[in-house]
Amino acid sequence: MMGTSALALAADPASRLARARLALEGLSGGDACGERFFGDPDRVAAALSARELPRTPWRWTDDTAMAASVVDTLARHARVDSGDLAARFARRWRADPMRGYGAGAARLLESVSLGADWRASAAAMF
Repeated sequence: MMGTSALALAADPASRLARARLALEGLSGGDACGERFFGDPDRVAAALSARELPRTPWRWTDDTAMAASVVDTLARHARVDSGDLAARFARRWRADPMRGYGAGAARLLESVSLGADWRASAAAMF
């Protein structure tokens, strides 16, 4: 349960952004580590049983790219601005499209990165 001081802390934009950045740091490490456990189920089970860390490099995925875009948008606007967020998603996808984006997300982000309106592009997919 949150006390009065926790409520005051939650209302401070700089503190909220600092916590969002810390969460992003934790998410990116977990994402990169977890990504190393995709593959042969027997190998993965053996590594987990032995409590072995996966070999490097640990490459973060589209999940971290998307979360970083959210944090950047919050830093810029102190709220989620959907247009800015879509543009950031698209720029990150364009910079490194091999982070595990699904086919639909890749199509959408490519179209947005080429200047299409994200709302129209997203609606056209369905």
